[in-house]
Amino acid sequence: MTKNNKLKKILITVGVIVVVLAAVVGGLYLSVSRTAEIPSSDEAAVLVSNAIDSMYGKNSAVAKEISEDIELKINDIEQDGTGCLINVTIDSADIGALLETHLDEIVALDDGTVKSDELKASINEKVVSLLPTTEKTTATVDIICADVDGTWKVYKSEELADAVYPGLYKFNQDNSESEVKAVKRLLTLTDIKIDKSEPDTRNWIQRSVDELKAQFKLNFITDGRWKMIVNGLLTTLEITGVSLVIGVVLGIIVAAIRASFDKNNDEMKKRGGIGYGIMSFLNGICKIYLTVIRGTPVVVQVLIYYFIIFKSLSNGTLVAMLAFGINSGAYVAEIFRGGIMSIDNGQFEAGRSLGFNYVQTMCHVVIPQVFKAVLPTLCNEFIALLKETSIVGYVGEVDLTKAGDLIRGRTFSAFMPLILVALVYLALVMLLTFLVSRLERRLRKSERRHE
Repeated sequence: MTKNNKLKKILITVGVIVVVLAAVVGGLYLSVSRTAEIPSSDEAAVLVSNAIDSMYGKNSAVAKEISEDIELKINDIEQDGTGCLINVTIDSADIGALLETHLDEIVALDDGTVKSDELKASINEKVVSLLPTTEKTTATVDIICADVDGTWKVYKSEELADAVYPGLYKFNQDNSESEVKAVKRLLTLTDIKIDKSEPDTRNWIQRSVDELKAQFKLNFITDGRWKMIVNGLLTTLEITGVSLVIGVVLGIIVAAIRASFDKNNDEMKKRGGIGYGIMSFLNGICKIYLTVIRGTPVVVQVLIYYFIIFKSLSNGTLVAMLAFGINSGAYVAEIFRGGIMSIDNGQFEAGRSLGFNYVQTMCHVVIPQVFKAVLPTLCNEFIALLKETSIVGYVGEVDLTKAGDLIRGRTFSAFMPLILVALVYLALVMLLTFLVSRLERRLRKSERRHE
């Protein structure tokens, strides 16, 4: 490839990356900044007035009259996430004077169950105690205004209620469960309603981040659930590591028997004797082993080992190690057998000429060459073994996958624990692939030095 073509490819790649990044950043900016236009002072005044008008109930004659006498002035409007804060000064009505004018009206609401004198005494006691705190006041408050589907909504908070109805809102709250019928009549005439929940003025990124934080805390921090993931990971690595050793040792032995029989079958058959009989028997056992292991699902094998063959063992982790080691040995055996069969017969003859017997030739000449040739395929088998261990949950062992599933069952949140489990497996596979690639490069360098 010429330098011009290389440069062209690099420029195209960089251009594509820049365009993708620009699209992502632009989309994020638009999504974050996409809110309704902040209302003007006149619009804000209308919004606040409408909110105040909607604070009293349909039968709240006194509250309605109070709201009609207030005056308000918009001081400032400030952006707040997807909403805004309206700073407003409110001049309230003289609530004490209004209540005094309505005393007779409140008394007239008596349904006859309470004597008139008793009723008047109760009204006087409650209202007189209220009058000193309900004089005309001036208050400056910040009112939350949220963007709800492109429409501004002013939230009727306690601060707004206290500014419009100084003292009266607290009176309503303190006496809402009162058994005094006269006070109930008063509460009817001065019914005040506010929004109990705060509006959500966060943009979608903030909401997503906060939700992720909450989910992370729920799934991993609460009750120390992260320990389940760590312990499960250690169990997975323990089973994989021991199974790997068992599989490689067993695979090399089976591969050596199968390859030796295939390469020397004609010669041994001519010589006959007990040696040929032993090799034929061992080769037959290896064939049966390979057929059975490769012909049945690994999960079924694990269940058979756990509930039938090794049911007397109380250590489920040990059973899993043996099960996966024996299963992996069958695949490793065929990988090594293919590698041995690919080695030229001249290598065997060279070993014999150096005075090695067959076993020594295999160990010192053939196997090292086979290992280099089959390393990539062997790496794939190791990766498959690592992921196959995720089924040990079928026999009650808590590995990485089972730990994630247990957390999901306790929190009823599937996304966070299962995605974390997938990411951990991905990281392990990437690490294993990296280590094997480094080993391959080192072996190639060593090979070039010896040429």
